[in-house]
Amino acid sequence: MKKVLLLSLFLTFSSITLAQVTFKPGARVGANLASISKTDDNSRVDFYAGIFGKLKLGKLYALQPEITYTKQGSENIELDYLSIALINKFYLLKDKMPIYALIGPSFDVNLHGDTGSYSNNYSSGYSTGVTFEADLSFQAGVGYDFPFGLGVEARYKQGTIDVIGDDAIFEGQLNSVIQLGVSYKFSFSKKED
Repeated sequence: MKKVLLLSLFLTFSSITLAQVTFKPGARVGANLASISKTDDNSRVDFYAGIFGKLKLGKLYALQPEITYTKQGSENIELDYLSIALINKFYLLKDKMPIYALIGPSFDVNLHGDTGSYSNNYSSGYSTGVTFEADLSFQAGVGYDFPFGLGVEARYKQGTIDVIGDDAIFEGQLNSVIQLGVSYKFSFSKKED
């Protein structure tokens, strides 16, 4: 009898919890202000665009996997990445205002870095070009969701892998990106979260 009661309680709470889970696909696009640390190169202004799936796991938390094409690097070092991110969204004032904080890691695959201007240019200190094909980054930011599916957000993205070379003299040249953009969540039901 106890097993039946426990099983029915478990199934009841599981169904209540699963009833709160929603999934919404979406798209995001915006501007990047990218730079590479420990270089004298100017920042690069470019864009990012991608898709995501927002998995709402409660009133205050959502998990958002993302796939994004992002143009990073600096003025003379063009790095184009396919970024796969797992963003955690925390809705701080959901009842009063849909503002959220976000944080999460991303794995960025370098599609085709262009360091032609630095190849064999020993006087500037960049003789090896891009040697790593990937970067592990961490992102943090804030955003706001409008009730009709549109959202705006600002993020800071910091790379952790040296993107220029493995020479000890030039260690620590990391991607650093400020992203400002908009997103749109597609809703396939009449009820909005």
